Amino acid sequence: MPTPKPGPKQAPKSDPVRERLLELRQRNYSSDEIQAQLAQEQVTLSPSLIQQLLRREGFAKLPRRRDEARPRRLRPAPAALAEIRAVAWSTASVFETQAGGLFVFIPTLVAWDFASWIAQAQLPGSIMIPALNTLLARLARKLTGQERLSPVMAGCTDPGFALFAALNALPKTTALSPYSDRVTWAMILSRLDSYHQGLQPSGLLPGEGFTLDVPPIPQRGEEAVLEKHDVSKRRRRDRAGWVFLAQASDTRVLG
Repeated sequence: MPTPKPGPKQAPKSDPVRERLLELRQRNYSSDEIQAQLAQEQVTLSPSLIQQLLRREGFAKLPRRRDEARPRRLRPAPAALAEIRAVAWSTASVFETQAGGLFVFIPTLVAWDFASWIAQAQLPGSIMIPALNTLLARLARKLTGQERLSPVMAGCTDPGFALFAALNALPKTTALSPYSDRVTWAMILSRLDSYHQGLQPSGLLPGEGFTLDVPPIPQRGEEAVLEKHDVSKRRRRDRAGWVFLAQASDTRVLG
């Protein structure tokens, strides 16, 4: 068995990094703030190691503080609050956007009278974000291939998304995520009926045949009177409900 070599078991008291770390904590810097400050000084330490060193020196965790009690530093500017009354239509501007392809769909939405679909279905809205603008904001995410609501913040600062939704800014996740809870089944059926009526004059629904798929959709709530079915994606049985998807045989239109 090799003999352990003698030597110091911890950093010496004169370690400049240790001295700097203690200095920052004495100025009420949190572990994350200490890490960011040291990174600017070309010193890399993880937050867990910083917390370990501070505990070794006898420092307890900082209590929760208000913003005015935190050390002053540059913070990102807050994104604008979505508000239809804040749109300045009289101000012309030129801007760059990642959502230029969205405007190709505007003639189709106008031809199909998309606004009447929303009014007929009586979808919910607010004074700040009416129902039509909410649906346009959600449609913009679908048309650009963004399926989940979590990365919506990436488009909040893009004026192209805001212009497509006829708003000053794209609504945040907190506004879009709970919207589905306010939509009833009758509203969904009304909107689907308007959608199919809009497809028929275009010849997209010939009605000659269709394919049918019945996938199980797992239940996300805590309580539900549902049977257990095989969920192929999860490779196990889980509480789920059956969903019927009909697709025209010679098109890609789902019903």
